[in-house]
Amino acid sequence: MEQLKLVIIEDDDAHFQLMKRAIIKAYPDASIHYFQEAAGCLERLDKINPDLVIADYLLPGMNGIEFLESLNREKRDIPVIIITGQGDENIAIQAMKLGAWDYLVKSGDFFTLIPSVIRKVAREWKLKESLQGSQRRFREIFSQSPIGIAVYDQNGLLVEANKSCMDIFGVSDPVHMKGFKLIDAPNASPELKARLLKGETVRYETPFDFDKVDELELFERGRSGMAYLEIVITPMEGGTDRCASGYLVQIQDITRRKLAEEEKKDLQVQRMESIFTLAGGIAHDFNNALTGITGNIELLKMDLPNMASIDRYVETMGNAAQRMVHLTNQLLAYARGGKYWPTNISLSEFVEETLPMIQHKIPSAICVRTNLASDILNIEADMTQMHMVLSAVVINAAEAIEGQGQIIIRTSNKEIDEGIAKYNPGLKPGRYSCLTVQDDGKGMDAETKRKIFEPFFTRKFQGRGLGMAAVYGIVKNHGGWISVESQLGKGTVVRIYLPAVEDKPKEIAKPKTELARGTGTILIVEDEEQVMDVTRTILKRLGYHVLTARTGMEGVNIGRSYDGDIDLAIIDIYLPDMRGDVIYKLLKKVRRNLKVIILSGYALDGPAQEILNAGAQAFMQKPFKLAALSEKVKDILEGE
Repeated sequence: MEQLKLVIIEDDDAHFQLMKRAIIKAYPDASIHYFQEAAGCLERLDKINPDLVIADYLLPGMNGIEFLESLNREKRDIPVIIITGQGDENIAIQAMKLGAWDYLVKSGDFFTLIPSVIRKVAREWKLKESLQGSQRRFREIFSQSPIGIAVYDQNGLLVEANKSCMDIFGVSDPVHMKGFKLIDAPNASPELKARLLKGETVRYETPFDFDKVDELELFERGRSGMAYLEIVITPMEGGTDRCASGYLVQIQDITRRKLAEEEKKDLQVQRMESIFTLAGGIAHDFNNALTGITGNIELLKMDLPNMASIDRYVETMGNAAQRMVHLTNQLLAYARGGKYWPTNISLSEFVEETLPMIQHKIPSAICVRTNLASDILNIEADMTQMHMVLSAVVINAAEAIEGQGQIIIRTSNKEIDEGIAKYNPGLKPGRYSCLTVQDDGKGMDAETKRKIFEPFFTRKFQGRGLGMAAVYGIVKNHGGWISVESQLGKGTVVRIYLPAVEDKPKEIAKPKTELARGTGTILIVEDEEQVMDVTRTILKRLGYHVLTARTGMEGVNIGRSYDGDIDLAIIDIYLPDMRGDVIYKLLKKVRRNLKVIILSGYALDGPAQEILNAGAQAFMQKPFKLAALSEKVKDILEGE
């Protein structure tokens, strides 16, 4: 214990010596300063700075009560023990009211009690100083905190607010906010309020319109406009009947952060749209080139049938071309290039039919199980693209499993309400068919999970393709939504939600392989030379009279000037001088009964669909099989 410094004010020297003896016995190192009158002591107190004062009540000039009053007037905070030989209860009460820490009567074992009373007062004084220090620190933190802090009572009324809080709400004095019940703020959900009543801490972000403050008469304010606030409300213990005694509210103005996030999101969207446009453009050019390659391969096979010496080379070229077709399909899917041939299908039946075509790529040590709902709602989807989705997700799951493991594929119906959609941006309320692929592989960390939809991203040494980026594009283009849940060492769950439709699945007609011959005049409007040459060559071989135009205007002029019937026009959507929808309208003005097939290196959605809606008979995706083209032309000309 540190050296105890005492001041004793006592006019009886014999009493002082007895007190000093008792104190020194208990505190050998104590420093004791002796005064016979209070006035002299007051003059020396600041210099001595004692830990405790023991003052007799009856003193010459100034008694003990007057001494306490002087300390209070001068705001000197020192523990004082009053002693007296009178034992007057009124004196004791008066002394305690003025701040005396104890009161002793000089009788009986008085001198024996003095050390224990000093010890008690010193201990209580230390506790008081500690508490005051904590309060000062809390007050400093409260007042200087950059976070807005407010204290509310158990009825939700403001008790106190710091400067940061007042700055956020644009007020100069907490009294201006007395009527504002922040815990009943308009954007605080009922769920949050229920959690508060249970004694839980709640945190939420909310927009706050200061311009509506006046309308609602919430409080006087000097701020306008919209802000975003982050609010944390903590119930304080100490209330009765398990109720909070009040609420500690922390408030931060996160408007700048929110605006920065929105700006970053907009930039990301612009970046992704640029990538989508680039991917779509590349796929379009690839498909035009592939039309020339695949078409000429088919023509070569027609010109040189049953020649074993070249068949294997032709087959190799054809297989390579089909791989390129698959890649462009992925590019278009990633670019959200559209549903090529949407049809109503059962997701359960689709998985059942498609899975055997994928399983040969999965190691035998991995068990693939299915749980497919028999009452699954139908979806409208392109079979080829859905095959890409299932294949990519299942193979990714297999690659995440080291050694033995299992993949579970489920289908189910899901009803998405406003509440679920609110917390899952991009997911709209409605009925969905859900495809779930779950694996017990190594899982992903947060950074990996954030990047899985980026093109060519992989956890392997070298990227192998568009993968999950194409999956994302396909699902989004089908009006669906995809979520991924994963933790390191705990596997991954991929859920794909696709909008449900009412119609039953339709039979998917398989394209015929034989070339269908016919007669009539066909106008081809196409700027790509290879596509034009292949299309013109095959149509001529099939018996048609062919007219060609390299630009939209050239095609329109032929439509106006050709002296004879034009039975069918095959129009590319994108030409150097005008789009296919413009060509279609101009041709229909001069050839009202003209039938039209739309060609595109892009997919069915967008301009192609608009032309079909306007009355065109069919759409064909480049690259196309010559047999499919011949069949489509014959069907349209014969009115099927």
